[in-house]
Amino acid sequence: MKRTVLMSIFLMICIISGITAQEVGGSISFFVPLSLMQDGKGSVTFEKGLETSLGLGGIFSIPIGFVYNRVDGFQVSDDTLGNPDSPWFYGDCLMPYVMLKTHLPLGPLYLELFGGAAANWSFVLNPRVDIMEKDVPGVDDIDDIEYSPVWGFGYLAGAAAGVQLGRISVDLGATWRDIRHTMGISFDADGSPAQYSDAQLLLRGISIALSGGYSL
Repeated sequence: MKRTVLMSIFLMICIISGITAQEVGGSISFFVPLSLMQDGKGSVTFEKGLETSLGLGGIFSIPIGFVYNRVDGFQVSDDTLGNPDSPWFYGDCLMPYVMLKTHLPLGPLYLELFGGAAANWSFVLNPRVDIMEKDVPGVDDIDDIEYSPVWGFGYLAGAAAGVQLGRISVDLGATWRDIRHTMGISFDADGSPAQYSDAQLLLRGISIALSGGYSL
């Protein structure tokens, strides 16, 4: 299923690129979850992505793409639980996005600023039960955890610096990611049922990417 979804999105991006694209490219990126920066838990993960850019003149463009990642650093927020810094879940996610980018040429070099909206499909999620047991007050044993893979929505914002070599561009950039999923969670805590119907699954962190593009 995962391979089918990725291939479908890849073909869709390629079709759009062939019709309207100003630039087509790819990237090698690493995602650093906020949980790793705050609590030292979670891990840096390698992302795979594809992007095309629709031109709005020489300065502005609209990047459209998607990123696949096996995130190790999903946090959970709830009014009752508070906002634990440690990661409660890890798993596979697929994030399509659309942004507005500003390209500022500086001779052969350039600076880019960008931001926009993203959706995220967390189609595989796995709980970190040992961490959950430490974060839920007064609980020693958690089991029978129930939840559902969900869609989330949020924003991206970042900047990049690079060099233009004819039609080829290469840049290094960083992007802040903040995406929230509404996901009810229930489980048995020391033999008693516990339910958090308003809990949110948080995907927050920084993506560092080495990107390349080819102007059409």
